[in-house]
Amino acid sequence: MADCDIYLEWQTEAYERSQAALDAQQAAVESAALAMAAFAAAEVWAASCFALVFVPGTGPLAVAICEVPVIAALDASAAAVLYYEEKAQEALEAYEAAERSAEILQGLYDTCVSQQASNTPVSPAHAAQMMAEAEAAHAESVAVVIPEIDSDLLEEAEDAVEEAEGAVSEAEDAAEEAVPAGYYV
Repeated sequence: MADCDIYLEWQTEAYERSQAALDAQQAAVESAALAMAAFAAAEVWAASCFALVFVPGTGPLAVAICEVPVIAALDASAAAVLYYEEKAQEALEAYEAAERSAEILQGLYDTCVSQQASNTPVSPAHAAQMMAEAEAAHAESVAVVIPEIDSDLLEEAEDAVEEAEGAVSEAEDAAEEAVPAGYYV
């Protein structure tokens, strides 16, 4: 029987790839949560902006100041949420594929060690079959694509929310300056 170390080596590589995929998934989930928070903030600023339409005499003008930035913030944060959710799913699929390979390789390693320890005679055909299974599992593990998690979308969403906040503040100031006597913003 062939040396069992190759099974162990390939299994270790597969586990390393599964860990890398798990790390990518964690990064994507964390970024998705932050993007959702940015979306919630964008919704608040959008509500604040569009509430200005009710300010007597200046509402539509005030809304014109903040409308585009709050819509851009909603769009950027929604796009970031979708991107990170997709990347988390891709990472999960990569993790599952790498784990399957690692489990197959672990089973082959255990069988090999058991056969060597018991001095069980192994036919060349059986040894070749085990090696073919190991090579296939190793190839599947190596082929696993671990997604890159781009932080730019999250940064863009957060920047857009900051711009929306500034635009709403500017619109509120403009509305306060133009409110007729006796009204409050």
